[in-house]
Amino acid sequence: MARIIWSAAARLDLETHLKWIADKATVSIALNWAAKIRASVESLEQFPEIGAPLEELPFPGLRERLVGHYRIIYRYDGADCHIYRIVRAERDLPRMLSLDDFPA
Repeated sequence: MARIIWSAAARLDLETHLKWIADKATVSIALNWAAKIRASVESLEQFPEIGAPLEELPFPGLRERLVGHYRIIYRYDGADCHIYRIVRAERDLPRMLSLDDFPA
């Protein structure tokens, strides 16, 4: 079973998106979205390689899970799943992310 490790950036992404959705829609919709994100991340404990390889970034081993219009970007190192970012699916990842977002 893989251990889940959230980066500070991923936690901030979750909080920022949650607040944005609550502001634009409702608190109930935002909490439902957050529950879906957390459930998707928790499923990585049992199935850490379920996410699709993320080939649009030049950083080896990155994977993604899609939840609605959001991408959960992570890396499985054989023991741990490192959750690095949660971003809108339509974002241009090569332009918005850098090597600093994915520490070894």
